[in-house]
Amino acid sequence: MRKLLLKSLLTATILATMGTSCTEDVSFEGGLQPEPNSTLTIRTRVDDGIKGADGEASKVSYPVYVYVFDSSGKCSKRVQVAEEAASLSIDLIEGKYSVFAIAGADAGNYSLPSEAEARPESVVSLTGETHGDLMSASSTVSLVEGGENTLTLTMQRKVMKIEGIVINNVPSTATSVSVTIAPLYSSLCINGTYSDNGASEVLPLAKDGSTKTWKTSAGRYVLPPSTENATISVNITGKDGKVKSYSYTSSQELVANYKINIVGTYTERLGVSLAGTIVGATWSGEREIKFDFDERGSTGTVVPEDSVDDSDEKEPDVPIVPTGTPEKGTIYKDKYYVLDSKTSGGTTTVTLVSTDEVDGLNVKQIAQEAAEELVNAAIAKMTEGYDISGWRIPTKDEMDVIFAEFGTINKVLLKGKFELFGTGENYFVKDNGKLVCYVFSSSGYTSPTIDGSTLLRAVTTVTFK
Repeated sequence: MRKLLLKSLLTATILATMGTSCTEDVSFEGGLQPEPNSTLTIRTRVDDGIKGADGEASKVSYPVYVYVFDSSGKCSKRVQVAEEAASLSIDLIEGKYSVFAIAGADAGNYSLPSEAEARPESVVSLTGETHGDLMSASSTVSLVEGGENTLTLTMQRKVMKIEGIVINNVPSTATSVSVTIAPLYSSLCINGTYSDNGASEVLPLAKDGSTKTWKTSAGRYVLPPSTENATISVNITGKDGKVKSYSYTSSQELVANYKINIVGTYTERLGVSLAGTIVGATWSGEREIKFDFDERGSTGTVVPEDSVDDSDEKEPDVPIVPTGTPEKGTIYKDKYYVLDSKTSGGTTTVTLVSTDEVDGLNVKQIAQEAAEELVNAAIAKMTEGYDISGWRIPTKDEMDVIFAEFGTINKVLLKGKFELFGTGENYFVKDNGKLVCYVFSSSGYTSPTIDGSTLLRAVTTVTFK
């Protein structure tokens, strides 16, 4: 009997000690759990002292889901704030906690992790068709026994808003028009970081009555680009079902918390000229970007607002040399661009570039020899009506010259109504005996990566004596 009494007293002493000396480092697995002894009150807000360009004050998007993680990374609480007036108080055990809030992700459009499965890097997945006005916030807090702590989370917007898109003067033969922005993130994580970086957003446009104007019917929230430079494409489908796209890689970064307005005008030969305004109305500052889209889809440049070029009529006519020895920078025989012309000892060596080009040659999964045969066959087909022979794949040195003189060459091709070279495009070249692609970017370079978007131009060398 005495032994039993001693055993009971010993057990009671151990339990009492556990109940009064627990800290954040003590783990209770399958045993007694300590009672909450601290209160955390959470408030959400945005910088109410900051107003946007339109004078409108920013507001938190509801509902707000709050996840509280302990020092081990386990989710201790998941609570929801449905409206601004609602209060949020959580009873917790003393210790250190990480607090994350996701705003604007209603359960009807998003799949949110449960309390049991949540981790800071868990994804808030979109299940609906379009994103909402997503915001997030995070903080850390230390709670002491018997204490009350009020934490204010300042929300940050995690989406851009495509406020409106208008494309004017669209051909009457168009059956649909859309704008694509890529690559974008597709998901937001509980801790406010982004996930899934290969998404794109296609925004359909509707025809405005009987006019030639197509526009979006409403604004749309999208997550920001996953790369520093996003690509904006205008896609026009004709009655024949073929889609023509005009693309531009923005040299300015598109970021969250900005509204974007894009206005474009289609021109018959040049394609689409777009003026895009990115305005942080209610959110952040103001920017303006102008885009030029042409038939090659990517020769656009960012133009300062006060720099409007009306010099077309002032430009001298491009010299056309139908016969005789061709001069550099001219069109020879109404068909070929003269890339180089050198005379030595009574002999003139001329390098010509085709004004036609071929696309859709996807040789990515083909062995090197077979790929080169395919490209050479495409050159033969493209030049079968030419009155000059010897056409081949350009060398890297020749493409370096084309890249260096890109602007001058395109002016000549434009005057002659020929296919233009496009910035951001890839072209087939031979480099050290291998077929690779040449990338037209800020500093032209070669890459072994060849895909269906790689374009083909042909060159030949002719000697005049």
